[in-house]
Parts: sequence; structure tokens; C-alpha cells
Amino acid sequence: MSIHRFEIYGEPVDFIDCREVADGFASILRGWDVKEVPHDACVPAYVTFQRQRGIYGWNTPWLQGRNPREDEPSLDLMEAVCDFHYEFIDWFADRNPEHFCVHMAAVEFGGKAVLFPAIHKTGKSTLALHCVQAGFRLLGDDVVAVDGNTGEAVALGLLPRMRLPFHPSFRHCFVDFIDRHAGLSDTRWRYVSLVEPQIALYGERLPIGGVVILDRHEDAKASISTAPVSSALKALIDRNFGVLHDPGRIFDCFRAVVGNSDCRLLTYSDPEAAVALLGQTFGNARGDVREQEHASA
Repeated sequence: MSIHRFEIYGEPVDFIDCREVADGFASILRGWDVKEVPHDACVPAYVTFQRQRGIYGWNTPWLQGRNPREDEPSLDLMEAVCDFHYEFIDWFADRNPEHFCVHMAAVEFGGKAVLFPAIHKTGKSTLALHCVQAGFRLLGDDVVAVDGNTGEAVALGLLPRMRLPFHPSFRHCFVDFIDRHAGLSDTRWRYVSLVEPQIALYGERLPIGGVVILDRHEDAKASISTAPVSSALKALIDRNFGVLHDPGRIFDCFRAVVGNSDCRLLTYSDPEAAVALLGQTFGNARGDVREQEHASA
């Protein structure tokens, strides 16, 4: 049996007979202080990952009695890393009770975060990556935190993922962009290996400048209009999962967020046209991000 110990959040995390999971997870983090340390049997691990009989399993203190994926166990590296990805978000929420974790994407426009709440099949992750291709900076494609005290968006430093195979409507230049930034992948998912300044590092904060409700329809001409504040408020509250026990605090936080934001409805089918409208509405891309992307082309 081989045990590799790493420190994450300053806590010991053991990978038993699965060093590859440690390396895989390190590959999807940006801005995290993750370091390998000597294993000390006298110090119990806070989190344990283990591979037994071809199945990856784990034990964490925040599981609270629930059994992870007994019906669909992790059988390969990508599944194990994806599972740790989701558990890691729960770990962040557990360690940061003052933050709200919201199922949404967020991109920097004009020095502020613009939020795309996760509305089913509206393409938030794909749109966010089109924004990155155009030179905008990603805070997150799936989960972004909101500081309940300051109302700022906080990046979790996790790489975005794309579902495979790519949709046939994707233009060649976008597929080429994703291919050139290919990270850990399997037949169903691919991590997109962005680097600074394309992606905000863990803990980076931005004031929130916009909340955009996405409305994607086939053949719809891209248009952007003012959205009711109530719609933006509901979208954020419904997708919050970091704090659930204090409804008054939840409402007050997100009411302040939308009250200080430009709330918009974006109807589109073509992501590139949608990105152009977002840039016109919220601010142009940062030159250093554009220059880096052109240099890597």
C-alpha cells in the first residue's frame, strides 16, 4: 500500500494507492497552495482517497453520513477527479460559512464580475468560454462564491469543463481554442486548462456589476434588454447552495447584489454574437488576456 499525503487548506489529505488522483486534482486547481508532505501515521488524515479493486472512494468529515456514489462508483481517473471537484466545493462551503456558493458562471467585464445564473440548457459554460476566447477573464464556469459580508464575487480557482463530443454548431476557431487548452479528459468531459490571466485564481475578488439571465433559442438573433430585478434576485436565490439555514440573510445578500447590478436578459443562439453584446454592455476585454491568447494561437 502506498500513501501520498498532501496539504490542502492546511489539512492533511491522503491518497492511498491513487497518487494519480492527487496529480489529476492538482492539475485543475489555479491559485491553490497544494503541496506534498511526508506521511505521518500519528496524524490522521482530514480527507482520505483510496483505490480498491478498481474503484475510487473517499471519506470526508462533511459527508455527514451520506455514502458517496455507491450506485455509480468512480471507476477511472476522470470520474475520481470530477467527484473530488464536487466534494471540494462542499469543502469550500464548509470552511467558508460566510460565503454563498451559487450555481452560475461569472466573467470579468470592465473590472467587475458579470454573473450568469445556471438556467437549464442556456449554455452558461459554453458562453463563458467564448468570453475567454474573446479575451475576457473567467471567474468560474459552474460555481462562484459570493461573500455575504461584502457582496463580492469570489473565484474558487477550478478549471472549467466542456461536455464531449462538441456540439456540431461550434465554430472551428472555438473548437481549436478548446483543443489548444485541453486538460484532463475522457470520452465525456474535458477540462479546459486556462492559465492566468485567462482565469482568476483562488480567492480573487471582484465587485459584481451585472446579473445576466440567459435565454438561448435556436436561430434567435442576439439581443440584450433590461431584466426585472425580481427575476435576477430569484435566479440567484434559487441557485444558492452554500448557506441554506438563514433565509433572511440569503434574501438580504442577494437583494443587495441585484440592487447594485445591471440586470439583463440576453437572448441568443450564436455565442460569438452574444459575447459582442456583453462587451458593448459591460466593458471591453483586457488587452493582456487578448495578447496572451493571440500569442498561444
